[in-house]
Amino acid sequence: MIILLISNFLTGAVWAGGSIAWIDVRNRVRQSDPKLINRIEEVFSVNRVGGATRLGHQFGERVGERIPPYEFEAVRKSTGEFYRLVIDQSDDFEFTGRYKFTWQVFTRKKATGQGAIVTP
Repeated sequence: MIILLISNFLTGAVWAGGSIAWIDVRNRVRQSDPKLINRIEEVFSVNRVGGATRLGHQFGERVGERIPPYEFEAVRKSTGEFYRLVIDQSDDFEFTGRYKFTWQVFTRKKATGQGAIVTP
């Protein structure tokens, strides 16, 4: 039990959740994969703020940096349905600089005209 708690504590110190702006992710991904960003923004209205993994103190100068996977809530423009979008590095990212993109239905509830989900 104590080992499990220590393990969880140490892991949490290395990786943590952090918020990130869609515009920041959009700019990062667009550098290597502009077609992906164009397609996402054609199909979805993306929330301005999402989540990412935040690097801990063990990463020195990179502490606080947000890294993939990036997760955002979004509304599919054609249906008004809510989705959770996930943008992560592809398996060959080291060689290609490309990202992979997945989405899943967040809820079947239709979006209304009011709300925080917008494209910047």
